[in-house]
Formats: sequence, C-alpha cells, structure tokens
Amino acid sequence: MKALDTADSTTGKAHDILNAGYGAVGLYLRSDRTSLQSVQGLHSVGLKIWFVWESGYPTSGDYFTADQGEHDGLSAAKYAGELGVPSRTQLFAAVDFDADWDNDGDGITEYFTAYQTAVKSWGYLASVYGSGLVCEKLVEAGLAHSGWLAGATGWAGYANFKPKACIVQALEAKVLGMDVDLDEVIDQSVLW
Repeated sequence: MKALDTADSTTGKAHDILNAGYGAVGLYLRSDRTSLQSVQGLHSVGLKIWFVWESGYPTSGDYFTADQGEHDGLSAAKYAGELGVPSRTQLFAAVDFDADWDNDGDGITEYFTAYQTAVKSWGYLASVYGSGLVCEKLVEAGLAHSGWLAGATGWAGYANFKPKACIVQALEAKVLGMDVDLDEVIDQSVLW
C-alpha cells in the first residue's frame, strides 16, 4: 500500500491525501504533531493510520536507557489512549540512527524492554522503527512485534531485513505542502 509519514499537520488534507493515491499515513504520538481532529479526518475518508513515538533525540546510543524506555512507552500509550487508538495496535518507537550493535545494543535492548512493558500495560504492542539490524535484533528478541525499516539504505542490515519489514520507508518528499517520507506498507495489520 502506498503511504506516507509526516510530522506536519494533516488536518484538512485527508481528501487530498486520498486523492493523491495514498492509503495510509504515519503520525507522531505527540499532541504537538497529531490531534484527534487530524486522526478523525484521515479515518473519515477511509485512510488508515500507524503511529510512531519520537520525542527528544533518539539519534545516538546515549538516548537509550531503561528509564527513557519506560517514560516513552507510558507517554506514547497515554496519548494513544487519548486519541482512541484501540488496544493491540502497534506503537512504533524510533531508533533514528545507524546503531552499532556491539556498542549500542545493550542500551537499546534495555530501552525496548521497558518500552514494551509500558505500552503493554495499556494494551498496546511495541514495535520499532530503525535500521534493518536494529529491527532484526529487536523482533528476534521478542521486544518488537514488527519492524518499520528506515529509508536509510546504507544503514546496517537494510537489505537483509527489507523482506521482513512491515513498512519500508523510501524517499523524503513534499506532498500537499507537507514534508513527508514516502512509505510502502507491506503488512496492513500494523494499520488502524
């Protein structure tokens, strides 16, 4: 399914997104990026949605601790609840850099252990956005339900994980005045 993800507001653009040929939109689980009105607008025209939590800077290994994972998981789940997101929906957390597993793997594992516990306490599923290597490691460890493959084709494990990804991110683009990343949704069960 042709899709896009964006940090920009989609309010008032649902019909145009649908008419441009997109079937789903990835949104940030943050009140400054996603409103109930935008969610309702997308659903009103038949667009599906998936959600990612990214707040702060998950762009280096220093970000990833158990405390941060618990905070992020509870924050993501609480806001998902406020938006009316049904239980069993996957809430993606971002590992937004080309992690070196030998150096960063322990912290990322601790983070996702806590993140998963936190979102599960609200009835949601933990999933991951990141490099192929990070997605592979976390899915194999049972710490992520599925992996959304970052569009950085040079990051570790890209080619290996691509056939297993639920969503594959592609190029950055400008669509309807919004800064977006283009995506292909492979497994539509990640959508709400």
